[in-house]
Amino acid sequence: MTEITVSNHNWQELEEVLKYMSVAVLKMVLVYQYIGNCGFTAESDALLGEAICMADDQQKAYKLFYECVSDGKEFNPD
Repeated sequence: MTEITVSNHNWQELEEVLKYMSVAVLKMVLVYQYIGNCGFTAESDALLGEAICMADDQQKAYKLFYECVSDGKEFNPD
């Protein structure tokens, strides 16, 4: 197994990305709930719902990468 070295700078950047994604997903969820309560159109509701799912999937991928690097594992071994 190859040892993976990650600089402190890269760790900090990855942590910032994770925080950003978490806040972005939370904001979209809150807007999505607001739209649902205020009766916006089905089209805008569907579009925002899709955006939330995409951002949530990306956040999960970043979190998985972070956990793999933290544990010294390969993120995407082939």
